[in-house]
Amino acid sequence: MEIFLSRTPPRGLPSTRRAQAKWWFLALAASLGGCARLPSPAPLSPAVQEQARIFPEPPAQATPAQAREPRPNVYRVVPGDSLIRIGLDLGHSWRDIARLNQLRPPYMLQAGRLLKLPEAPPESLDAAKTLSPREELVSGPGPSGTAAAVPSANPAGEASTKFQWPGGTGVLADFATAGKGIDIDGRMGWPVHAAADGRVVYAGSALPGYGQVVILKHDEIFLSAYGHNQRLLVKEGALVQRGETIALMGRSGTDRVKLHFELRRLGVPVDPLTYVSPGRVVD
Repeated sequence: MEIFLSRTPPRGLPSTRRAQAKWWFLALAASLGGCARLPSPAPLSPAVQEQARIFPEPPAQATPAQAREPRPNVYRVVPGDSLIRIGLDLGHSWRDIARLNQLRPPYMLQAGRLLKLPEAPPESLDAAKTLSPREELVSGPGPSGTAAAVPSANPAGEASTKFQWPGGTGVLADFATAGKGIDIDGRMGWPVHAAADGRVVYAGSALPGYGQVVILKHDEIFLSAYGHNQRLLVKEGALVQRGETIALMGRSGTDRVKLHFELRRLGVPVDPLTYVSPGRVVD
C-alpha cells in the first residue's frame, strides 16, 4: 500500500489538524533522510571472513532429512544383487543372511528389499574404510616366502590371524590394477592353499567375474576369496587349516591361468600384499 502526503493540507482542515499534518510530514521526511545518511557497515576482516566460510551459520532448525541417524543393521537390495555378492561385500556368510531373513531357495531378491544383517563385527564398516593395517610386521617371510606377514597390535584381534601366500608364483596384477585383490601367476592344476584357518562360506561358480571360487571366513574381521580355479576341493561349511589345499588353479571365468586372491576386512577389500609376501608354494 502506498501513502501520499501532500505539502498543502486539504482546505477546510482545522488549524490544529493542519498543524498536526505538517508536523507528521516533516517528521517523516526527517526520518527518511536520516536513513539515507546511515553509515555503511564496516567490512569484515579476512580472518572473520575465512572463519565464516569454514564454520558457516547452522540452520535455525534442522529438518528431519538433515538429522543424522545411526546406521541401521540392514541392507537395501539393489538390482543385480545376490546373497553371495552381499555376503562377500559385507563380510558375512550368505547362508547366515538367508537364515536371518528366512529366505528359501532359489533365494530371489527383489530390488529395494531390506535385509537384516548378522550381528555387527567389533568394528563398523565406516571404520574399516579408514583403518588400514599397520606396515610393521610381526614376522617377515621365511626362506621359501611362505611365512605369514601379520600386522602388529591391530584392533579387534587381527594379530591372531596369520596369513600365508596362497599359491602360484609372482604377482601378475597388483591391488591397484586387479580390482579388489591381486592376480597371481601359475600353471594349470597347481594347488591353491587356504591363506589362514577358516570356514568355507561359499564354493561354486555363481559369483560373476570369479569363475570357480572359494570364499573362506576366518573370523569376524576377515574373509578371503580364491577365484578362477579349475577344480574346487572343498564344500560349503567345511573347516580348513592354513596351508590346506582347497582348489586347483585354472582359468575359469578369465582368459589365462591365474589365481585371483582377495582379502576382505569387514567386507572392505584390502591389499593382500600388506599381509602376505609373494613366494612359490607348490605341493
